[in-house]
Formats: sequence, structure tokens, C-alpha cells
Amino acid sequence: MVAAAFSAILANQYRTRRRPYQLVWCFSLALGAVAALAFVVFLAADRNLLAFRLYYACGALLMAAYLGLGSVYLHAPRRVAGATALSVMALSVVGLILLFTTPVPAAPLHASNVEAGTRLVSGAVVAFIAILNAFGAIAVIGGALYSAWRLIRGQGPPRLLVANVLIAGGTILASLAGTLARVTSSGAAFWGLLAAGFIVLFAGFLFTLPRRVRALP
Repeated sequence: MVAAAFSAILANQYRTRRRPYQLVWCFSLALGAVAALAFVVFLAADRNLLAFRLYYACGALLMAAYLGLGSVYLHAPRRVAGATALSVMALSVVGLILLFTTPVPAAPLHASNVEAGTRLVSGAVVAFIAILNAFGAIAVIGGALYSAWRLIRGQGPPRLLVANVLIAGGTILASLAGTLARVTSSGAAFWGLLAAGFIVLFAGFLFTLPRRVRALP
């Protein structure tokens, strides 16, 4: 729900301001919402394999990368952002092909705890997941820290400094979720960290809005 609300706000911003980073971020958060819905369908439909693949494609493979790509569009020259977008899309296509063709073992898929799916996917696709997620985390955190540094030097509004700290913190929490899911057996840790990351990220984004927009009617 947080991802869907976040995506809807960004879509409305893009409708009025037409900034490329808003459109890319809107797409990324929509992927997060689709991933969450696909996981619910996966559980409700007797561990449907197609729903699991969709959940993993939208969430584990793509979402973070396009969140990072939005940050590149925000901070980098248009030519650099365009070249980065082509690279991310190329990696995404290859990763999707591998993900939807890699066999998934049936026994772990129907286990009581699928552990966020991290132990169900193996092979070459794991490298693409790692690369795309690392890029996304570095781009978002780096962009937030860069914005914070510029604000400190230029003595910008304190709310924007708070916003960038929250955006970086939310991204770190979400990134830790997948890492911990791979090295521990606790699916609860994954979902808790991921939810916290989304909420902190969303809070940081809200701090970037003018006060009159954030105020309740």
C-alpha cells in the first residue's frame, strides 16, 4: 500500500511537472506494489509458480535498479542518464529471461517459510540481481548524500536535509532486507526491514514536498 501510494503521488507530480526522474521513480514504486500483490497471490493460489516469478522479477530484480535510475536522472546530465538507462534496461531484459527460464525447486516453494524467495532462485540470474540491486542502492544513497552535501554548503532548508537522510536510511534498510534473508532463516526479518525501508523512504520523499502540499486539509 505504501508503494502504491508513493507511485500515485509521483504519477501526479509527473503529470504536472514532466520530470523524467518522477516517471522512472513512479515506475519503480509501481513495480514494488505489483511485487507485493504478486506475493499475496502466490500464497493464496497454492504457491503458484508464475506469481512467484512475477513477485521476484518486480521486487528482487527490477525495483531497486529503477529507483536508482531515477536518482541518476535527477542528478546526472541527460546524456549520462540516457546511457545508464540503456544499460539498466539491457541488464533487466537478460535478467528477466534468466529468471523466467531458471527452474525453481518445488519442495522449498511449498515450504512453510519461503524466506523471501532468496533460496529458491540460483544460477546466472543471481549475478544480475546482485548487480542491479547494488547499482540501485549506490545510486539512491549516493544521490541522497550528494543532495545533503549541497544543502549543507548552500545552507538549504533543514527539511530537505532531513529528507535526504531519510531517503538514504530507507534505502539502506530495504537493501539489508534481501542480504539478511540470504544469510539467515528468518523471513520475518526480511518483511520487517523491507516494510520499514519503504516507510522511511516515503517519509523522506514527503519531506521534499512544500509544507502546503504535505499539510492535511
